[in-house]
Amino acid sequence: MLQRILVFIPQPFSHCRACHRCGNRAPHGHLKIRSPDKRTRQPGDLPDCGPLGLVSSYIASGYPCNILILVTQVIRGMYEFGRGGYAESQALVTTPWDTRLQLRGLGMKQRIFSGLAGASRPFIRLASLVLRRRQADVLMQHPTKIAAYPSGDPELRTPLDKVVAKLDYLSHTKVTWSKMPPDERARLARRCAKLAHGVAERLAEREVQFKGAYETADGDPLLAWYTVPKYLNDLANTLDKFARGKQRVPLKVRERRAADGSAQAVVRVFPETLYDHLVFPGWEGELWIKPDTEPTQGVSFARGCGSHRGELCAVFGAGNQVNVAAMDVAQKVLADSCVVVCKMNPVNEYAGPLLEEVFSPLVQVGAVQFVYGGAEIGQLLTAAEQVDSIHMTGSHHTHDAIVWQGQPKVGTPPLTKRVDSELGCVSPVLVVPGKWTDKELDEKAADIVAAVVNNASFNCLAAKCVLVARGWDLRERFLKRIEYHLQACSARACYYPGSKEKYDAYMTHYPHAKLLGVERAEGACQSTVRWALARGVEAAEGEFALVNEPWCGVLTEVVVDCGNDPVEFITKAAHVANEQMWGTLSCGVYCDPGTHRRHQGALEELLASLQYGCVVLNGTGLVGFALTPLTWGGFVGRSTLHDVQSGIGIVHNSFLVDNVQKSVLRVPWAALPFTNYWDHRHRNVPAMGRHLVAFGAKEGFLNFVKVAWAALRG
Repeated sequence: MLQRILVFIPQPFSHCRACHRCGNRAPHGHLKIRSPDKRTRQPGDLPDCGPLGLVSSYIASGYPCNILILVTQVIRGMYEFGRGGYAESQALVTTPWDTRLQLRGLGMKQRIFSGLAGASRPFIRLASLVLRRRQADVLMQHPTKIAAYPSGDPELRTPLDKVVAKLDYLSHTKVTWSKMPPDERARLARRCAKLAHGVAERLAEREVQFKGAYETADGDPLLAWYTVPKYLNDLANTLDKFARGKQRVPLKVRERRAADGSAQAVVRVFPETLYDHLVFPGWEGELWIKPDTEPTQGVSFARGCGSHRGELCAVFGAGNQVNVAAMDVAQKVLADSCVVVCKMNPVNEYAGPLLEEVFSPLVQVGAVQFVYGGAEIGQLLTAAEQVDSIHMTGSHHTHDAIVWQGQPKVGTPPLTKRVDSELGCVSPVLVVPGKWTDKELDEKAADIVAAVVNNASFNCLAAKCVLVARGWDLRERFLKRIEYHLQACSARACYYPGSKEKYDAYMTHYPHAKLLGVERAEGACQSTVRWALARGVEAAEGEFALVNEPWCGVLTEVVVDCGNDPVEFITKAAHVANEQMWGTLSCGVYCDPGTHRRHQGALEELLASLQYGCVVLNGTGLVGFALTPLTWGGFVGRSTLHDVQSGIGIVHNSFLVDNVQKSVLRVPWAALPFTNYWDHRHRNVPAMGRHLVAFGAKEGFLNFVKVAWAALRG
């Protein structure tokens, strides 16, 4: 009788990893109690199962108030047992960790790590000069296969009846999965991370077949894939903390005062480990919380974890990058507590079987299924009553087709399901006028070009508009360096369906655009295009380059009508970026240290005012996406279903911090002591990419040394 009553007692503590009496890992009332000596009681200290274990756990903690709490909850349990138990709607989600993030300064350990990273720079520079290899001849090739767009590969296509069967299966497993404890999720995430390392070589080979290989050979897909095992392990670290009833404490939490007087918490989450400091010396990644909102951690996670209804989410995978689809699946399953049916995009469905292999541990427990096909599969998933929500990465046109279904965007949309999305953007790069050396002009120009040419520019974060002051005395020299680096890049194939038409439309509007780049790859195809750079475009309302995402290999110089004054440029460029450009996804800002010191207040206000989901100081969105503790998605609060722009909702955020408005990444002005990892000019990207994937799957000294050796040789 007592056992039946005690099941109604709320459990305010986390579940143990495994009961020493029954071996059960499922949530069945096991407790971790802190004893008077502050040591976390292990499962073997006292019996865990049955009423005796529960009573003794409360008493053994040594606090007299627990006796009163126990008696009160037993009486409550008897009352609820007489009523027939709690209603499902009355169930409360408990968070054994402290969800509030207190204001705190940078800890001593982080200061030591930062100091070590700074002190190592001269030695790294010397090692780079000694070890740097000569530029090897790279065999460049255009794609040898073409994606079966839009219907998909017939050999992979999932029959409609099997799609329905998979939905029925997931609808029966969603409640069980939602109650999966955090430590078990962490264990599954680490298994997936190990498998992600195992498929990296095969994935790179398939990517080259469908996308081609250029200056970095097969290194680009490997560098992109590194984010998948890294994100899975990063999430596992947070989940392990939650399972032990602890926070994953951020590095620093401060409060800033906005121009309108509102308070805004800023949570620093990167770099965390010594390896982070060594690989990214001097970088600082911050999460900016919504103004006048208390910073918390894990509240949204706890709301989904333990849900009595569960949730089935249909994930429409990105067609341009396989790692995006993989990270979206991991986000929805592990962090949002959803079971997922992932529809692969026909453009890159060749990677689907490899993703099934990566997520096989989650497939086996009934949390993930994959389907393949064209629009008919998407329509089935959208209309299926088993599907509770949708998450998609793609274009705003696809989003509107799903949400509005061809109807005018007025009033309430016909689709009533929640739709989260990460869409496109005309990504701006703001170049604050200042005194730059020739080397700095060259380095920053190459950094921008790297964000243009990566993945043949088929990235939602690709740099598309460079905003410069009309009166900047170094403007001409800076644009010449951009031209130089674009000219040094091989022309790419327009492997993405519809991109050639986008390119032609851009050239129609800007016939004066300069064509750059040379044909070096073997097997040239008709869809190969050279890089286009349109200069002197005015920052006018409705200008074509500002409101149309080109989705092809082009770059536009947008002239801001101001002189050489940094403050004037900051004010006008922020208005152009926020009010005249389409999209809110990512934005880059370059400002030299001297100008930064003289106008620190104005620059900080610029970072605060930019309404983009990821703002990178002295870099582009290309590096912001790769750091999984940061968030990724449109600026929170700017988009609506009627005007979705870069999408609604955020992903990544491996610390699971709540109510994030945007991320800000601060990159040191001084370049790395060697060629940047993501730079198309790096001489050793294939080897570095392979070692980075291994490092993401298992951080350790040996894997770090391999990454460092490969990076220094670039």
